Amino acid sequence: LNQTAPFVSSTLLTLVTNIVSNYGFDGVRIDAGMEMSHEFLANLTNACGVFTIAEVWDYQVPFVASYLGYVDSVFSYPLYGTLSGVFGNSESMWGIESKLREYKDNFNDTSVLGLFF
Repeated sequence: LNQTAPFVSSTLLTLVTNIVSNYGFDGVRIDAGMEMSHEFLANLTNACGVFTIAEVWDYQVPFVASYLGYVDSVFSYPLYGTLSGVFGNSESMWGIESKLREYKDNFNDTSVLGLFF
């Protein structure tokens, strides 16, 4: 859907506001967050009025971190990719240290990131 079209944008924002209110959700997972503009994500987060976590499926930490502020949280795909490489493809465990250092440099609060187990 074209969220830049005023009718589409306002309809989606009204819909999410009503759904969160009617069902009492305390958080919203936003699928395909990287397919939406930062501006629309900020408006969506505001319309939700509850905690939002977006799927930004990319392994580059700065790119994923760039979505924070528009949504409350993102899934930790960069660390997921590193862990998959280390434990699934016998890559060096130093990759974990390197990725965590990159997290420290790019995320203000890693405690809000969505994790995979």
